Amino acid sequence: MIRLQQLNKVYHMDTLEVPVLKDVNIEIDKGEFTAIMGPSGSGKSTLMNIIGLLDNATSGSYYFNDEEMNGLPDKQLTHKRNRHIGFVFQQFHLLPRMNALQNVELPLIYAGVSSKIRSIKANLALERVGLGDRKHHLPNQLSGGQQQRVAIARALVTEPQLILADEPTGSLDTSSGRNILSLLQRLNEEGKTIILVTHDQETAQYCGRHIIIRDGCVVSDRRVEAWGYGKD
Repeated sequence: MIRLQQLNKVYHMDTLEVPVLKDVNIEIDKGEFTAIMGPSGSGKSTLMNIIGLLDNATSGSYYFNDEEMNGLPDKQLTHKRNRHIGFVFQQFHLLPRMNALQNVELPLIYAGVSSKIRSIKANLALERVGLGDRKHHLPNQLSGGQQQRVAIARALVTEPQLILADEPTGSLDTSSGRNILSLLQRLNEEGKTIILVTHDQETAQYCGRHIIIRDGCVVSDRRVEAWGYGKD
């Protein structure tokens, strides 16, 4: 599903070249639940942005479903991102004046889906994350864990092939964080491919594969026995 070959990312600051990713080679198959780990400044967020088609590599190749992404026009990248990739962030990015249902409908509005179909799909997505009875609540009427569930429903509503989660439990208490990770595990068991970016070892234990980035390089890539939902 995802194949990175000799991927490099260099940022230019005045006359300086700052390498952020260096000769990264990674393959991720459909249905994997992978943690990308590393300390602050390691390059893991840059890697996620490239995988999520939010940024381009300086050199090397990125294949998504066997199609080369590097060099595609922005319009095509935007279309592929909106159709195939769902994003979940540490900060929930919910619009405060919209209720849960309206927030979940947003990606479908951008995709030009009719209001009737939007409502059906958004309701189903909220049911899927256990918030069908909170659909008319505003974000400030929901707990942090519930807000993150709304954000996950929003990521799911377009039925993406890939979910990218960047520190999705970073703003939550321990109990709420574990509930979110268990939800992601359930979605993975239903067939979703999930990449979780984290610096936290305990969070990564919910994933079946750990890729460690340090100074822009992949220093470790191993499969592990995940624990958490259904695996305690």
